[in-house]
Amino acid sequence: MNNIQVTTLDDQNNGPTDGTSLREAIATATPGDTITFANSGTINLTLGQLNIATALTIDGDVDGDGTADITISGNNTSRIFNINDETANEISVNLSGLTITGGVVTGFTDGGGIFNSENLTLTNSTLSGNSAGDFGGGIYNNGGTVTLSSSTLSGNSAFQAGGIYNNGGTVSVTNSTSERQLQQASAVVAFITTVATVSVSN
Repeated sequence: MNNIQVTTLDDQNNGPTDGTSLREAIATATPGDTITFANSGTINLTLGQLNIATALTIDGDVDGDGTADITISGNNTSRIFNINDETANEISVNLSGLTITGGVVTGFTDGGGIFNSENLTLTNSTLSGNSAGDFGGGIYNNGGTVTLSSSTLSGNSAFQAGGIYNNGGTVSVTNSTSERQLQQASAVVAFITTVATVSVSN
């Protein structure tokens, strides 16, 4: 297990000669690695969504004070994270100290901020201003596990479930807040299929 430090906030994928980007760090990570950041700031995605297919941790709390220091924006043109290793086994992905915003998918597409099929834990993070043309403006959980702790869902929108849409998986929300989630139908956290599980506690 290694630590990979992101040294540039530019969204690039051209090798480490001019710094290591978050996209490059994710691509080179091996199972169990932790990605940290040299500096706080905003990453504006220009190369599309970030694909995570390896068990890893992304820690955006640069100064260790328990709050987000890294903002990742989809520029209202793409989803932020696609978390899926394309196997039946769930990998563990931990995201902390991040603000995830401006993620957009249109038409009959789900998960503006995050599309998850794995075991995802979000801590001390905010998902705000993300939107989906279909389900799950903030998060679409596709049969995986989502644990949201000490985090905020705010101002996300979708046709159904502006905050989180849970499709046949498990969602646990603890010590977190939800504000002004917009949807044409259903609730902030919605689910389908009889094996879906949702729990919310403070």
